[in-house]
Amino acid sequence: MEAPQSEGDPVTDSTPEGRASSAAALRARLAELDRDLTARLVELGRDLRARDDDLAASLGRQTNDLTELRDIVAALTDQVASLQSGGRYTAAPNWLALAEDDAQYRVQRAALVKWVDGFLRPTYGCQEIQDCWRYHARAIWELGNIWAEWCRIYDRDRPELAGALAWHDRWLPGALRRLEPVMLGCLTTCAERRTRNVA
Repeated sequence: MEAPQSEGDPVTDSTPEGRASSAAALRARLAELDRDLTARLVELGRDLRARDDDLAASLGRQTNDLTELRDIVAALTDQVASLQSGGRYTAAPNWLALAEDDAQYRVQRAALVKWVDGFLRPTYGCQEIQDCWRYHARAIWELGNIWAEWCRIYDRDRPELAGALAWHDRWLPGALRRLEPVMLGCLTTCAERRTRNVA
């Protein structure tokens, strides 16, 4: 004789048909729970990926901001160093104030020739500058000015970043652009040297 069921016990059918029905219902319930759990896991995965993307984007923005701040600090440091070193002002060579036979003129011109032929042309190519550049007054002026600016920027313990960027991006290209027509006819022989009858 079967024991009586309490009020809270589920109603069961002990017949084979009842047990099969209960098993099918249980399998259906388990399948439903599995689908629900899978859906919740998928939703949780999407949420985690979205949060990961947000964090990555935020980290990227913060990295960019940090890089920008470092550049600003470096530029300010260079400006402070420039002010402390007295490098704000460098006189450009005034070739008109010197006669060609003046000793100071020869010393300055020799230093300019050494810088142009020993550093500028080998380092930067500068195909616009022909070998005869030293016989062209405009070339001496142009190259003398960018030489003075180069010295202002680099003749110090801490070269000035903003000045170096401007020299490479603005001053040197501008001088080369202006010098190209000056020596355009000097590819074989120098027109200026012919005019001045310089050997």
